[in-house]
Amino acid sequence: MDSMMKQIIELVLQDSNLSSQRLMDELSLSKSQLNYRMKKINDYLIEKKLPSIKKENHCYLLTVDREQKRFLLETDSSLIHLQSDERQCYIILLIILYEQQTLGSLAEKLGVSRNTILADMKLVNKRLTDHSLSMKSTRARGYFLVGQELDIRKIWLYLLKKEIEKDFSLVVFKELLSIEPTLLESIYQRIEQLENELQLFFSEVKIAYLSMIIYLSIKRFSLEESIATAAIDHYGKLLNQQTYSVVAALFIDFYEGSRLEDDEQELRFITMHILSINVVKRTSFRQNVELQQAIVSSIERFEKSSITFFENKKELCAILYQHIIPASYRIRFGVPDENELFHSLQQEYQEFYSIVKKAVQPIEQTLMIEFIDEELAYLLIIFLGFLKGDKFQEQEKKTAIVVCMHGVSVSRLLLENLKELLPEIYFTRYMSLREFYEVNPKVDIIFSTVGVDTDIPSFFIKHFLTEEEKQQLKYKVEREVFGRQPYIGADDQVSMEKIISVIEKHATIHSKQLLREELDQLLFSVEKELPRSARLFKERWGLLELLPPQNIQIYDKPLSFEEAIRLCGKPLIQNGFINEKYVETIIQNYDPDYPYFVIAPEVAIPHAAPEDGVKRLGMSLLRVKYPIPFSNKLSVRVLVMIAPKDKKSHLNAVTALYNLVNDRAFREQVLSAKYEQELHELFCKAAAKNEAEAFLTR
Repeated sequence: MDSMMKQIIELVLQDSNLSSQRLMDELSLSKSQLNYRMKKINDYLIEKKLPSIKKENHCYLLTVDREQKRFLLETDSSLIHLQSDERQCYIILLIILYEQQTLGSLAEKLGVSRNTILADMKLVNKRLTDHSLSMKSTRARGYFLVGQELDIRKIWLYLLKKEIEKDFSLVVFKELLSIEPTLLESIYQRIEQLENELQLFFSEVKIAYLSMIIYLSIKRFSLEESIATAAIDHYGKLLNQQTYSVVAALFIDFYEGSRLEDDEQELRFITMHILSINVVKRTSFRQNVELQQAIVSSIERFEKSSITFFENKKELCAILYQHIIPASYRIRFGVPDENELFHSLQQEYQEFYSIVKKAVQPIEQTLMIEFIDEELAYLLIIFLGFLKGDKFQEQEKKTAIVVCMHGVSVSRLLLENLKELLPEIYFTRYMSLREFYEVNPKVDIIFSTVGVDTDIPSFFIKHFLTEEEKQQLKYKVEREVFGRQPYIGADDQVSMEKIISVIEKHATIHSKQLLREELDQLLFSVEKELPRSARLFKERWGLLELLPPQNIQIYDKPLSFEEAIRLCGKPLIQNGFINEKYVETIIQNYDPDYPYFVIAPEVAIPHAAPEDGVKRLGMSLLRVKYPIPFSNKLSVRVLVMIAPKDKKSHLNAVTALYNLVNDRAFREQVLSAKYEQELHELFCKAAAKNEAEAFLTR
């Protein structure tokens, strides 16, 4: 059995609704290649006297008991099957880790011909150029990389992260690179001591990553390829001295016996990465009061900009603090937390980036850093995870936990997404795999991003679920947990988006979200109204739905601040969205010394809280000719009043508005429009353009 066959078996065991198309997409196989692999797998299973893989309703199914499943998952593949892209990565990794690598040794190690390695080498050189490196070879040394030692290690760690994304246990990685098990076990023991002494708790993914950072440091040092003092000296002042002292005490003996004398740079290198790694929890640590206040200010800014509020601010503040400390080191050291998950997060929640970027400015000013997009992504999901987290009474529900190994921020967002998707299940918490085996929780169901050895019914999920994967999971849970048979679902590969796209060809859809929700309820054999508090983030009202033409006004006479607010709120009062108290509350509570209503040059979004007189969700827009002073320094010509009925249902509309009015060209068009209908058409065109761009990036 080769590694490709092993991977197919694992995927089939994890998902009973796995179609041939999904397998081909996942593994980049053609139909004939997949059929060939399936035949080889079934031959292997028959030989081992195990059930074979069957195809039912276009999906693959492998029915085995727990012992048989454990045998299949724990059996290592006898052969490793790599595609060209994977071979290129391992060629680089092998050359960095070992001397005297030749065409022959690389071909033997990767199980291909010398000609195949030569073809791969041409592509390897292109990869290296992007990382300021090149490759050379001599008779004495074989292949080796030319460039700064830090750059060589950075590409090794970059490729390592990609392998961890595939399999955190790094089985193939360790085998192909001949990682020394005794040395690695010793490193694991030191990391455990490090956790105890620094009162930290790393996730499995971070332990895998950290152990290989240390392994790389030891091996490169033994090859007399240590980091130049000048290259890492300026990081010395940034290192936490307590952490450095613990690292030095625990790892100094790994560098004894080498001809190189300067091991301090290696200890700094390890410390640098330890400081930049997110932890699951800190048992105890002292907080910087100034940073703590900056985080509180950032939370308040997010609330003001997104017109929402957080109930559990204390916990949010603690998690942000815990995340920001290593993030600040990553930014200063130039080691961003890049992985495949980031791109999914960026695509799904792009509309919220500008709000988060503005909100975290107090933190940036306090720490004298600037959050790059990769880091903003994780701050964003922390905010959204808490925004989604409503508290409501649970009554006789199935209980579940989420096992996730991507740290606090991603784990929490995954938990909240599952709460939203499956409101009839009570999700108690998220935990790492290490915690799961230590705690042994008593729950009805487990949702896990990794294989779990347990008798509790389990659902394998990805760290980040697409809309189609969410629906497939929902249908699977409906059928397997609640015994309900949906009329549509993963069995026939019909997704909600496909149904809506067919309807769109033959009819005008006024609200895709409302249509999606009603179809979702209609197409289940057992209908049940979801409790309001369980809908969480489902009501994704769009800007155009909340801002119809009748709520848009243009006024060409001078107005005071109070007059402008009352005029802007008039359509909302007349159409039953708010009462007069709401408008008066905005006027009374507004502080010109802190003009948080102003969200872009000449644009403000006045609002109050839901309890101040909101009857239902709505928006209105007033464009004036003469600027209205919102403070001594800021004047406004566009007012968009928002009436939020809760803390979430308006978010999509507000973020869409925020991004539009921060576009200078769009803002100038709004300011120059002559008629209300022209203003509405501007928003319609912008919405259509954004939807088209979003579709093209899927």
